[in-house]
Amino acid sequence: MAEFRKYTHLEKMGRDEVANILCGHVIVQPKIDGSCSLVYSRNGEIYTGSRTRELGGEKDNAGFDAYIHSSNEPRIVKLRAFVLAHPEYIVYGEWLGNVNPYCGKFVGSIKRYLEGGFYIFDVFSIPDATYLPYNEWEPMIAEFYDRIVPLIAEFDNPTNEQIAACVDKNGYNLPEGVLGEGIVIKAEPSYRDEWGNIQIAKIVRDEYKQEKSKPKKVYANGDTEQEFVDKYVTDAFIDKCQNKVLQVCGDDKFDYRNKKHMGMLISLTWQDAIDENIYDFVKKKKPIINFGTLNGLIAARIREFLNL
Repeated sequence: MAEFRKYTHLEKMGRDEVANILCGHVIVQPKIDGSCSLVYSRNGEIYTGSRTRELGGEKDNAGFDAYIHSSNEPRIVKLRAFVLAHPEYIVYGEWLGNVNPYCGKFVGSIKRYLEGGFYIFDVFSIPDATYLPYNEWEPMIAEFYDRIVPLIAEFDNPTNEQIAACVDKNGYNLPEGVLGEGIVIKAEPSYRDEWGNIQIAKIVRDEYKQEKSKPKKVYANGDTEQEFVDKYVTDAFIDKCQNKVLQVCGDDKFDYRNKKHMGMLISLTWQDAIDENIYDFVKKKKPIINFGTLNGLIAARIREFLNL
């Protein structure tokens, strides 16, 4: 019987958490820019979730909960039947929105997707406590559901160069010549770090290109906070946080003159930057960090991003 289980946080390729993820069978999928969502059943009832919480009532995640529960699209009717028949599975995907009357706009930063909807990218087995291999769950889902995130490539013991070459191959569900957000790298069976936690890697295309094009900067003592901001608070990172603000507020366009927008953006960027990156930053050098200074630099970086 499925209980809510948030999707595994994607770690940047190169971090210690995913240091050995390329050892063995590896698949690469397009990274889609929407809202991570999930659907499963419990005691004969359908449940949905965002990446971090179970949905229901006023917690709808940009129309996803209503879409899954009430859409009469044949694919969604069959998806409901599947999860009811398989309470041992949790189905994960990316909700792009742009499906009336539930959410009439794309929910991510990329507005050029060819179609909206729910795109399945993983299935988790509760009894086995692991994600099913792609070639096991994909045929099972494909029997009744057509919006499945495909593979860009699969390898056995790939090199970093082979993985990096996939970054410019994500044109899935986009007009010809338009590239997506990046790629997701998964080992099969699920890769586990030294503490037994399942880990999945990612490469965000804009961050990767930016990092490759910049000369390596040497930071003097006292520049620790600036080093953190330069490394982690990238344009792509702020853009992602900005889009989260718009989803929460239900707005289409970010307005820097809106105190709620700006306050939430600064707060969310600060929180996500610390939550996702502070351990990676301090684990080797163990620097002294002035968090007041860091907060001010993150706010300044946001103003730079917004051209203020």
